[in-house]
Formats: sequence, C-alpha cells, structure tokens
Amino acid sequence: MSFLVMKRVNLFCDANPDKSKHLTLTEMTMPELEEEYQIHQAGGARVDIELATGIKAFEMGFNAKGTDLDLMAQFGLADGKVNVFTARGKMVDEIDGTEVGAVGVIHGRLARVKPDTFKRTEVHGYEYGIKGVFTYRLQIGDRVPVDFDWATNRLIINGVDTNASENALLGIG
Repeated sequence: MSFLVMKRVNLFCDANPDKSKHLTLTEMTMPELEEEYQIHQAGGARVDIELATGIKAFEMGFNAKGTDLDLMAQFGLADGKVNVFTARGKMVDEIDGTEVGAVGVIHGRLARVKPDTFKRTEVHGYEYGIKGVFTYRLQIGDRVPVDFDWATNRLIINGVDTNASENALLGIG
C-alpha cells in the first residue's frame, strides 16, 4: 500500500532546460480525465440516463509570480505550432517515506495569459492556460497512468490501450 503526495513541482515551458519556472511557479494543475455525457430519455422511459460520448479535451493550468516576457511570447503562435511543456514533481509515499519522481509532458499551446489584479502589498503574477493539447504523457515512478496522442488516436490508461479495438476497426495505426 502506498499514499503518494506531491511535495514539489517544476515546469519547463519549451524544450529548453533554461526555461525552468522553479523560482516563480506557485500553482500547477495537470490535465484532468473527465468523460463527457449526453442525457438521453428513451420514448418509453421514465428516467433519464447519461450516455458517455467522449472525453473532455485536456487542459493544463499554472500560476507564476512576476512578469515572464519569454513565456508570454509563446502566446499566439502561428496555426499548427505547439510548444512542449514538461512538468516535473517530487512525490513522497507518506507510508514509508519513499521519494518518487513524476513527469508530465504536454504538446499544446499557451492559450491564456491572465494577469493578477495588482495589489501593492502582494507580488504580482499571472495565470496561464495550456489548451490544444495534442499529446500528454504522465509518468509516476515507473508507471504511466496516462499516455495520449491525438494524431494516432492513442489513449492508454494505466497500461491499457482503451482505443486499441476501435483503432483496429477503423484501420488507424
């Protein structure tokens, strides 16, 4: 049994190792897994049912203090251009103290740059959002809970290729 808790995080915006945000990063939210549903009420049914229709688009968010002009320059890239965002974390198993690394790699676009409200007694910063996620891979230790590639229709959840039979039927990959 383990109880993994995230203790520290860092973010690299672009593939350049000099673009570490460890000094300014204050919050980070990795993409959530959420199914989308449509409510259906059959003609003879008294109760609605929710039918799964797909998975919600992945989005990542983070907050950082200060004004980062290099990061802001990644906003509004030309069509078809994406950046690489690499999140790294230190997790600790609260049961036995084991440290485990976590790495999330996202290919997407900087889609939101929202300035904080200026308050004279607080450090000003920004809220950022990554959308248009084409690939997302999360690895925790030696396990890969999520591996997504939009172009190949691959969605692996905890080692199970959830789209394997569909891709085979559609002749993809």
